[in-house]
Amino acid sequence: MFVESTTTNGTHFLPFKRGAFAGMRTVTPSFIKSSHGQVKPTYEGISIFPFVFLLMSSFSIGFATTNIMPEFTPTPWMLENHADKGKDPWQIFAWCVRDAMSKHSGILKLEE
Repeated sequence: MFVESTTTNGTHFLPFKRGAFAGMRTVTPSFIKSSHGQVKPTYEGISIFPFVFLLMSSFSIGFATTNIMPEFTPTPWMLENHADKGKDPWQIFAWCVRDAMSKHSGILKLEE
């Protein structure tokens, strides 16, 4: 599940959407870091056939690493300590998960 509910170019985390956090259940944060050549697999503004042609004709090898973090469970302390990060409990929980992912990955956060 992509909690951003969108895609990015991999340089920033966007604010997370409600879906994964509304139930206030334990989540397992994970992210993928990839290296790529001149054609990035996150291109959105190009139709599929030219994109596949460009991707297949690039003379580089890309690598991807999946990072799975420890489970993250919302706690009353977390909700109280970070109450300024959202008006609803799910917003605070989402902010805390995104903050932990940002610190662990080195990917910056981008506010909308």
